[in-house]
Amino acid sequence: MKSIRALVLLAVSLIPSLAHCEHPGEEKSLGKTKEQIQVTLDQRLKKGASANEVLTLLNHFNVQHSEYQKDTGHVEALVRDVQKRFPVTESIQIVFSFDERGKLKEYQLKSLFTGP
Repeated sequence: MKSIRALVLLAVSLIPSLAHCEHPGEEKSLGKTKEQIQVTLDQRLKKGASANEVLTLLNHFNVQHSEYQKDTGHVEALVRDVQKRFPVTESIQIVFSFDERGKLKEYQLKSLFTGP
């Protein structure tokens, strides 16, 4: 009886770690270029997606982002250092726009360059 209880506890303790397992072959990056990021977003997000779905996707890919701002209807994200060409580094800013119901209307990508 103790061994069954121990197995059940072990199985239950593994559930949170299994939830974060990656699918074989799944890329953990939105992309390495503005175009690749656009393709990934087009494949993974549809117009009408909730703000929570967008935030979940950004979190999945470890993308830095703001919270959903109800007053502006925006989420802003930044994919850092997608291209490094000494001495300039390119990052991609993504602005997600939502309607009054919090549903995705559109998103725009913009290249940002930093350097000396």
